[in-house]
Amino acid sequence: MTAARLFLFSGTDVAGLDAAAKAQLRQLAGDHPEPWELEVIREREGEPPAETLGRLLAALQTPSFLGGRRTLCLEQFSAFAAEGKKGPAAAVAAGLEKLRQFLAPGVPPDVSLVLSGPGAPPDGDLAAVCQAVGEVRFFDKPDIKDRHWREAMAAVIRRRAAEKKLTLAEDAVRHLVEALGTDTERLEGELEKIICYVGGTGRPAALADVAAICQGDGEAVSWTLLDAIGERRLDEALRLVGVLIAADKNPDGAVLGLLRSVTGLVRHLLQLRLYAQECKARTGSQLAAAIEGLPAADRAAALANGLEAVGLKGFRLSKLAGQCFRYNGAELNRALIGLRETSWRAMAGNVAARVYLEAWLLETLPPAAAASR
Repeated sequence: MTAARLFLFSGTDVAGLDAAAKAQLRQLAGDHPEPWELEVIREREGEPPAETLGRLLAALQTPSFLGGRRTLCLEQFSAFAAEGKKGPAAAVAAGLEKLRQFLAPGVPPDVSLVLSGPGAPPDGDLAAVCQAVGEVRFFDKPDIKDRHWREAMAAVIRRRAAEKKLTLAEDAVRHLVEALGTDTERLEGELEKIICYVGGTGRPAALADVAAICQGDGEAVSWTLLDAIGERRLDEALRLVGVLIAADKNPDGAVLGLLRSVTGLVRHLLQLRLYAQECKARTGSQLAAAIEGLPAADRAAALANGLEAVGLKGFRLSKLAGQCFRYNGAELNRALIGLRETSWRAMAGNVAARVYLEAWLLETLPPAAAASR
């Protein structure tokens, strides 16, 4: 079977597709190719993408130096998404069509070609040609709106770590998921830091190693903590509090900030639970539909009366509408009162503020208390 000589790497995970394209280049041209064996074409500053495609086509039609094999790469091209477009993108679309037509019979016999960059339509004509005469690989970032995003991100982390010959403990993988969210572009740098920290490739990395150098994106972890509270996942909430506080130079201040965010969440959940009784909604989807269908005048009146939750929209509304049914009204009311007292103690108490937040979580999120009443 003839080895492929045409490769397309695209998708929404820019870092992932770039790493895969570079690995393919090393496989084709080696680690230290001669200048005439490898030509990498990138968009120049201020250069229209159509001109970049023109340079690629010219290189493809230029005879090989000394008659040997050569590898070409269109690296990190930004305008694959223009395929088939009109208007301002018409020039790029025309350039992509010329490239497709040139590649349809296959790449020249002395050439291997790697195309990389985000946005190529998976069902587009260019991808179809590349698939027919070569290989196509798409890399997509996990979607944080997907309830399985953590599993998807963990799979990305394991794969990229394996490619670097780095063995991560499972709790270290989970820490990276919560620290990075779906930020695959940060992952590359974090893995390199971990490798240096543990003393090189081939060495295992434990949770303590990863936590020592990867403090995470506080905003992403904060949203994950709120999600854990809404879902009544006690162990996960306690773990995330630890991650967030470890990443902050002012732990007590971090706790006060978390308490403000949690108070806003619980207030919305209580309002949604009360509105569910009013509109006789029995599921999150019914409640979300009732709120989305509110006439503008009724919505404005509810907002004026302090019912902030009716202003929620889209994914956030759907998420919280479902979560509010995990509690009953009395539990949410006690939780809100408890947060007020917890915030006061965190500011005035003589122990670490974290203790008061964790006590509130232990009182409010018992594993066996999921409510459907």
